[in-house]
Amino acid sequence: MDGCLGVLGGIEVVRTLDERGIGTRRPIEIGVFTEEEGVRFGTDMLGSAVAAGRLSVEYAQALTDRDGRTLGGELTRTGFHGPADVRLDLPYAYVECHIEQGPVLAENGVQVGVVTGVQGISWQEITLHGRAAHAGTTPTRLRADAGLATTLLRLAAQDPS
Repeated sequence: MDGCLGVLGGIEVVRTLDERGIGTRRPIEIGVFTEEEGVRFGTDMLGSAVAAGRLSVEYAQALTDRDGRTLGGELTRTGFHGPADVRLDLPYAYVECHIEQGPVLAENGVQVGVVTGVQGISWQEITLHGRAAHAGTTPTRLRADAGLATTLLRLAAQDPS
């Protein structure tokens, strides 16, 4: 589960099933993942990547934020670092309750949507090198303008075709 709504929503579903004596064909597990947006420690979907085995616990706990604090240290400091195994078995199905962070549902007058896929996130660092030249006397065709190359790269990345 991701975010307060997802975590509390998952707990509420299981609690309601239990209160009403409703059984399920398969067990229900609530997964609460840390750092899914990748803002603080620079790795998107960090908690679920560890739970799925894509990243090791040791690797994740050694990640540092901008202040030099490690994820492992912060989990200990906040009381969330424990001895339990964080690996999850492959689920039969996965459901996540999430608040939409964009305008699509509202734009279409829809209150609830069902997601059938997610975007893949890829973080890249690109360095472009140019060559200094006087803008007034050097024709564009003879320039190696890193600013122009950056703009063209950005425009190409947004082109849906």
